[in-house]
Amino acid sequence: MRALLEHQGLPTLPGRLSPARGPPQSAWYHWPADSVRIVANTVVGASDNAIEIGGNKMESNGCTYSELPQNAYYEENLLVNFTGDAFWLYAPSTQTYVENIAWPQVGSATGVTFVDPLLTRNAMGA
Repeated sequence: MRALLEHQGLPTLPGRLSPARGPPQSAWYHWPADSVRIVANTVVGASDNAIEIGGNKMESNGCTYSELPQNAYYEENLLVNFTGDAFWLYAPSTQTYVENIAWPQVGSATGVTFVDPLLTRNAMGA
């Protein structure tokens, strides 16, 4: 993964997100992301499901949708150390999953291979 990012001239250090604060805001609402490609991401240490698709999460200060995202494509994502499912779909909708790797095995999923990727921390702890 690092070699691919470096080859494309992209940063290889992990990004940091700032958490939203306070009660849910109307500005947090947005239309579902239809026909998107989620490719070559690494998710480590999710406290529940590694990737959640759609759903009404206002009770937990998340975003809400009036409809589910459709026709998304998830390929070559690495999902490690999560406690829920690799992909969690709140309701049936058309999604495509291809050559994703997840560990540990929790349940089963189409388009996901459950195998330990043997990740190690670098000198910076990342």
